Parts: sequence; structure tokens; C-alpha cells
Amino acid sequence: MKELLIKLNVLMAQSDQAECSIEADKILINFLENIKELCDSNIEESKKEDNEREALMFMFLKERCLSTIIDRNLQLQAGLDKHIKILEKAKEVKLELDSVQQQEGVVH
Repeated sequence: MKELLIKLNVLMAQSDQAECSIEADKILINFLENIKELCDSNIEESKKEDNEREALMFMFLKERCLSTIIDRNLQLQAGLDKHIKILEKAKEVKLELDSVQQQEGVVH
């Protein structure tokens, strides 16, 4: 469990770095989804063994994973939206540049 938390913190730190955020976020989300599945099975097992404390610990980890997945997905979506706006603006600028070049060609 301690190793999982350490790995989670390392992946979260890597995903916070701007230069590798999208790829690191993908890796982090994949890791978190795997941890969530692991937590689900451990919660069930802990309940079968009547170990409420362990079940609560895995529920807490699962909740943290889910909230981080949601947060990172929202960040990825915001990043994608920003890139789409930049591409749309670049397209507009290219169209204007093409128009100016055509006008210059007609004048010469």
C-alpha cells in the first residue's frame, strides 16, 4: 500500500510538469484506474474478512483515485480546448494571410 502511494505521488508530480503533462496525465490516469480496480477487489475481500479498518483504507484510496482521475481529465479537456482555440485562430490568420498574398499578386 505504501509503495502504491509513493508511485501515485511520483506520477502526480510528473504530470504536473508542463513539458510532459499530457503524456504523464495519460499514464497517471491509467495507473489510477488500475489502482481503483485493485481497491474494489480489496474492499470486497476486506469486508469478507470482517476487516472494516482495511476496507475503509481502500475506500479512501479509491476515492482519492477517482477524484484525481476527474481532476486530471478536466485538466486534459481544458488543455485540449485551449489547443483547439489556438488552431482555429491560426486557421483564421492563415486565411487572412492567403487573402493578402492573393491581393498582392493581383496588384503586381
